[in-house]
Amino acid sequence: MNKYERDMLKKEMNEIERNMCYTTAAAHYDNGDYSAAISECSTGISKGTLDARVYNIRAYSYIQQGEILKARLDFDTSLKLDPADSEIRGFRDTLKSKGY
Repeated sequence: MNKYERDMLKKEMNEIERNMCYTTAAAHYDNGDYSAAISECSTGISKGTLDARVYNIRAYSYIQQGEILKARLDFDTSLKLDPADSEIRGFRDTLKSKGY
């Protein structure tokens, strides 16, 4: 396997890992297990996952647990990764307008 093929395989594996992290965290969130969703997102992020969706799920989970400031920080990070996400921008701006 040449360098190009190794790089492409690594990129593909990273994409699979990001999707698994997001899917697992979203399932925990949908089941109301916000602590598990936060844990799954945090693990993925610590492994280098740079996916706005992962930060969004963790932010929504933080909100469910009343940790609004942590949620706002994750929304800020999410917007750095995906500046075009107008829904998250609006939600983040609402939190800012309420003093968070």
